[in-house]
Amino acid sequence: MANSWKDNYARYKDFFLNILRVYYAKPNIKIYLELILSLTTIVIFSIFAIKPTVLTIIELNKEIQAKEETVSKINQKLVSLRKVSDVLQNESERLSKIEGAVPSSASPETIITEIERLANKNSLQILNLSMSDVVIISDKEIKSKSKKSKDVEALPADADELPFTVSLIGSYQNLVLLLSDIDNALRPAKIDSLAINSSKTDEGKTLVLMISGRLPFVKN
Repeated sequence: MANSWKDNYARYKDFFLNILRVYYAKPNIKIYLELILSLTTIVIFSIFAIKPTVLTIIELNKEIQAKEETVSKINQKLVSLRKVSDVLQNESERLSKIEGAVPSSASPETIITEIERLANKNSLQILNLSMSDVVIISDKEIKSKSKKSKDVEALPADADELPFTVSLIGSYQNLVLLLSDIDNALRPAKIDSLAINSSKTDEGKTLVLMISGRLPFVKN
């Protein structure tokens, strides 16, 4: 075993020594060998230097693609939001009319103002204006609803209601015009009863119109 090791050592020693003799004896081989070793060294160090950069570039490309997809989705959402905004703007007038026709609260003050406006418009005098019990801000049921007569038709879609009664005095023609205005009003009224009585005053014979009805509203 020892002799085999020594033989191998001697053989490799002679091999490398012969290479060195040739290296120093022939300048061309020396130049080529140095060139090959230099190129090999440059390639090895280049691989180790470029590899992290290449990996970084690959990761950056992946991130750029992911961000481009995100930007594309955001742009699509922005386009959709613009379309929704345009539709909402175009329909805002109709939405306000719907809210005015069937509001989300009883709004008795607006009804009082509207009745006074119609009475003044048609030269009528309000004798009496009252509204039944109504819960304006609460989750409780309206009291008058539970005591409603069987002959009174319920409002559609389970709408809440604001019952009212109003009495007006004036000429027949003006009373008819008032009823026409109520019928064409933006906020619909369910008229449950109408009664006309004659009354004598210093100015002569006049008519008294009594209206009982309900105004719908839908609480949010």
